[in-house]
Amino acid sequence: MPDSLRLSDDASLALAVRWSSATLVYRPVTELHPAAPLRLTVPAHGASEGEIVQVTHDAPPWDTKNGVLASGQVMVIDADTLELNAINASGWHASHRCREDHITLVYRKPIDMTGMSIIVRIREAKGHVLATLAAPELDVDVAGNRININLSPAFMDALGDEACGHGHHHRHPVPRFIVDIDAIDTGGTRFQVAEYEVVRGKP
Repeated sequence: MPDSLRLSDDASLALAVRWSSATLVYRPVTELHPAAPLRLTVPAHGASEGEIVQVTHDAPPWDTKNGVLASGQVMVIDADTLELNAINASGWHASHRCREDHITLVYRKPIDMTGMSIIVRIREAKGHVLATLAAPELDVDVAGNRININLSPAFMDALGDEACGHGHHHRHPVPRFIVDIDAIDTGGTRFQVAEYEVVRGKP
């Protein structure tokens, strides 16, 4: 089942999709700064801006479930430093305990999209393709491992436009549609990156 998103009729759709593998990347945290927001020193972390990460531990005295101290999107400060803006760590333990507590940064390994073709189609649930996206609605950031999709209300309103034989257009509202994101590698193999169901209008 695709992920479902609900929008009001006057709202834009903005998606920043990261394509990652099931392989996990582990990087030791050498300093955890107990402040707001949470700042981590992770030498050569390799994470990109907006990456979804977990900060984990495998020893006491942390009182958390399943060993996860924090999770969320990171802001990259430099090659060795990250911030989790949504986390207030001002009451946490001092940073010098990191090594003995075995604190680790964990995230999914991004898939290298270099040389790949990214195909984004908007279709009805039954499969009829309404549009294939290109710039400016589609922007592929290979270095950041991110596929950016931005659809205005006017663009989505026009998805139901059909031309008749007299050159006129008839508008049929499309309150529900699917966004398919695929990638084709240099060998011609096609992969599904993500799929979203978008529902517009009042709940």
